[in-house]
Amino acid sequence: MTIGLVSLITTTSAVGVGLIPLVAIGLSLYRYDKMDPESPPENIREIKRMYDFIVVGGGSAGAVIASRLSEVSNWSILLIEAGDNENEISDIPIFAGYGQLSELDWKYQTMPSMTSSYCLAMVGDRCNWPRGKVLGGSSVLNAMVYVRGNSRNPLIHPDIIPNYFAHKEDVDILIDGIQIAMAVSNTSAFRRFNSKPYSIKLPGCQRFPFATNEYWECAIRQFTFTMYHPVGTCKMGPRNDPTAVVDPKLRVYGVKGLRVADASIMPTIVNGNTNAPVIMIGEKASDIIKNDWRKIENFHGSTASDSQLRMKRADVDHPFLVRRVENTYCSRPPDIDL
Repeated sequence: MTIGLVSLITTTSAVGVGLIPLVAIGLSLYRYDKMDPESPPENIREIKRMYDFIVVGGGSAGAVIASRLSEVSNWSILLIEAGDNENEISDIPIFAGYGQLSELDWKYQTMPSMTSSYCLAMVGDRCNWPRGKVLGGSSVLNAMVYVRGNSRNPLIHPDIIPNYFAHKEDVDILIDGIQIAMAVSNTSAFRRFNSKPYSIKLPGCQRFPFATNEYWECAIRQFTFTMYHPVGTCKMGPRNDPTAVVDPKLRVYGVKGLRVADASIMPTIVNGNTNAPVIMIGEKASDIIKNDWRKIENFHGSTASDSQLRMKRADVDHPFLVRRVENTYCSRPPDIDL
């Protein structure tokens, strides 16, 4: 009995000693996660009554803006993101497709077309429209590809009507591209590998002879999908442009205290991927906001308290907390147009 007890104590002690390195490793990882500059930010449970700036959406541009504005030590910034942090899978570019239709995706879909035919091979004639619902936005879903609104409830999916092929020219250009690809596949460089087109007809297009223009138009309208670069829904332009939503400082026309900084402000789509330009838009927006408010702070100098300047920022660049301008700010320097 005594021998058994000693054996049990010895075994227990050995197990306990064996756990010490594991506990130490766990504590080290915990401390590293807290100190790692790339570790995800912690969610706050209690917010302040007032912030100098609120950034809605932590995507490619929003995350940049929040980071750059927070470089000014006496400014308070609130970044609001509906999604969660990235996960281990989303950090691996080859697995980017697995993020679509997951909790990292808003899971938007296009509306069935009433004027032109597209997405006909998809369920309900609706194409998926992946958009990132995660800190990092759609950059989390794009496999790290990088080449140098209104007041509705944001949780309600918008009606997405891409108007694919509304103009016959759009279809003709795609058919021209297909014909070029077919010609390339018939070159000797390809034929020596016994390369040949996949000639089994798509469902819904069997009535057309394969490889004719009519067949390719049918195939295009059946098998439609986005390349994840939607832009231009809040176009930047001069005030006399009836299609413009924001001015050159990204301020929304007719709405005080609101700016838009993302791919939607592009008047036309860029030639390459949109992620890098959107990050640039965030950088530029940060510089514009900093420059505007430093002019105001320099102009008022010591005549205004920090809290008064904060109220002024809330009035001009705060979409939710709009406050009455105090008499101190009734006059503005002539070169500052907020």
